[in-house]
Amino acid sequence: MVAGDGTSLPVIDPSVSGDEPYLMATRLPDVPVLVARRRMEGVQAAKRLFAIDVAVLDDGFQHLELKRDVDIVLLNGYEDRMFPLGCLREPFSALMRAHIIVMSSPETAIPAAVRRYIRDKPVCNCRQVATGLVTGLASATSATDRYAGREVLLASAIANPDRFRSIAAQLGWKPVEHLVFQDHHKFTDEELKRMLDRARGIPFIVTEKDWVKLPAWFREKDQVAALRIDVTLEDEDAFIEAVLKRVTAIS
Repeated sequence: MVAGDGTSLPVIDPSVSGDEPYLMATRLPDVPVLVARRRMEGVQAAKRLFAIDVAVLDDGFQHLELKRDVDIVLLNGYEDRMFPLGCLREPFSALMRAHIIVMSSPETAIPAAVRRYIRDKPVCNCRQVATGLVTGLASATSATDRYAGREVLLASAIANPDRFRSIAAQLGWKPVEHLVFQDHHKFTDEELKRMLDRARGIPFIVTEKDWVKLPAWFREKDQVAALRIDVTLEDEDAFIEAVLKRVTAIS
């Protein structure tokens, strides 16, 4: 399924493609974005339709059927135990397959149980940074200090809602409530109306991932906005060097 063809905004509705692929296609209009149950078929379709020579898989570390040149693993420093006792899909020893490690919480030390498998692999740090507010049907952006010192109501349907609330607080906002839903939850009109009533006229902020799947009648309301968050690499040059070194070594 083609979510974005690399020449325009998303070509299908987020209810079909899913919220994350739709958002990727929105933020990367020059890059083809495809969705496939089997990653191999998705890569083959991308080569056939768009003549790509580089494929980036989102969450593809366990897809061993597809040979990868570079495996980049994102860690937050809070990894614990394997599912169902924890959030891990594989034991820590699987990190021996990784080529580059990226820490999403640079302030968190890598656990000793993890470090023994990372050894001398390159480790880079990244941070999530709020870069603006998205409003209106045209998805215009404005500065985040618009709500500094003001009460806001938050709502999110993402995997890590705590980080969303933390970033909002760091911006100087005053979250009076955070309505948390299961990741990828599809909001109904009834739910949205109830949440608007609950907001009592104060700014109502959602994540950009949730924003792309909300109905037009909701997004056009003045009190509603989405927080745009970008990921920045603290040591981008070192990351690029590590990727190029790995690609050069196997070419």
